[in-house]
Amino acid sequence: MGSGALAMACAISISASPDDIWMIQNAIFAEFAALTVQQYANDEDVVSEIQLADTMNGVSLDILYRNQPAIAMRLRLAFQMIAEEIAEGRVEPSIGRLQSREVRDSFAKLVQLLRRFHPEARGV
Repeated sequence: MGSGALAMACAISISASPDDIWMIQNAIFAEFAALTVQQYANDEDVVSEIQLADTMNGVSLDILYRNQPAIAMRLRLAFQMIAEEIAEGRVEPSIGRLQSREVRDSFAKLVQLLRRFHPEARGV
């Protein structure tokens, strides 16, 4: 990134704690969102939330859970499944940005974060 250039970021969070927030560059999030929409096209609610997250630079799953728990849990699962595919290098080769080791490591951290999201146990 050249001097003066500002990379915007998107976030997925499971609480307000800094340890519960995952961030990635917008362009990479957009590719992740597109892959997730492609795989979960039959779930209109999940697709809608992914599109909103892409527009709003992220999603707070804990807040979504308070209002729409079933959708929040389906979205978590969708994100987790696609993040696992990226982390393990199982995405389409045409998506070059998602192939780098650094990006795969970042998605592995997202998988760990999403596995910790159990709001029903915390009474969110």
